[in-house]
Amino acid sequence: MSDKGIFYRLGEPEGDGVFTRAFSVLLLPLLLIAHRRQPFLNPAEMAQVQEGLLRFMHQEQDRRGFVEGKGWAHAIAHGADALDDLAQCKEVNADGLREILTVVHTVICVSDTVYTHGEEERLVTPVIAIMRRELLAEVGIIRWVEGFAGATEAVEGMPQRMYIQSNVSNFLQSLYFRLGWADLSGPLGAAITGTLRKMNRFAGN
Repeated sequence: MSDKGIFYRLGEPEGDGVFTRAFSVLLLPLLLIAHRRQPFLNPAEMAQVQEGLLRFMHQEQDRRGFVEGKGWAHAIAHGADALDDLAQCKEVNADGLREILTVVHTVICVSDTVYTHGEEERLVTPVIAIMRRELLAEVGIIRWVEGFAGATEAVEGMPQRMYIQSNVSNFLQSLYFRLGWADLSGPLGAAITGTLRKMNRFAGN
């Protein structure tokens, strides 16, 4: 968790630095899984992991999946895996879980590209982990879901509007079914379908 690891050239839109960042962040799930089994990280170290991972997700600009001739970059997907394991740590309180939801919203609501390598599916997984913790009021999560519609409406240009709508629609559809399969949907399922309907210009046809 340094300028030689997950922060290496962080913020560049493209470049080979993504491979260092992406495969450094991929180590975090292994460490967090081991910590949950037998705690070894002290509170300061856990805070460093939490703050560093959130910074990485907010600032990562290279959203490529597979890079022709070089292999997998997949920084967003690897970061999503780390968020999932972070969300399962008992040291992460309700405020920390809300921060994870915020960063998921930020990463999904991009309008400069469409995710094509399963990133939105991977970003659903930490949301499922948050739901299973049962620390957040459902009304707050519903408001979070409803906020995706406003994010898409705020983008007016083309094709940027189509890009963000695709990312959000794919994410919310995946979230809807994943929650149902996990028996976690309830009122949140209705909020998701309502948000998707609001975004869909063909819904009235």
